Amino acid sequence: MDYILERIYHNSPPSHTRTRPLEVICVGPSRSGTESLRAALLEIGYHNVYHGWEALKHTNEADFELHSQLLRKKYRSGDSSGKVRLTAEDFDTLLARYDGLTDMDGAVFAADLLEAYPNAKIIMNYRKDLNAWHKSFVETFGALGSSWMFWFMSHFEAQLYWSRRFIFREMSKYSEGPVSRKTIR
Repeated sequence: MDYILERIYHNSPPSHTRTRPLEVICVGPSRSGTESLRAALLEIGYHNVYHGWEALKHTNEADFELHSQLLRKKYRSGDSSGKVRLTAEDFDTLLARYDGLTDMDGAVFAADLLEAYPNAKIIMNYRKDLNAWHKSFVETFGALGSSWMFWFMSHFEAQLYWSRRFIFREMSKYSEGPVSRKTIR
């Protein structure tokens, strides 16, 4: 089924060339102040900061597919150890227009991002109360993951297909950090 849906819902991602360096990478997971951190970075002068909500914009409809491709390159490239490193060229398929990054991409790809952009500033954002973070995370993503309507509709609309595939099947499968299968159930 995925083979068929992947062919039906393939997006041709727009080609972007990096014109500004990726200057700041926030490596904290969703629900740890990432949206507020994004707003603060924009306020102090960063021009375009990527947050997970960006993938939901109409102009970025290929983003979830690009996320999926990055995870598959890292974890399905024949080296199941996860030691495959993604490069700045890999990340720029998604992030070329941005000079900052917050949310799950920073958390999931932290080691690769730090290696790919060695001159970037790093911010480790987190929530002090792990139980409060977990509750917030589950309330945000768990409800969506258990929605039969979301599951059903994801078979008929590309954005929903790729978001469900990335968030609930790929990111949770490969993440060793805060987004694991146990976390979102």
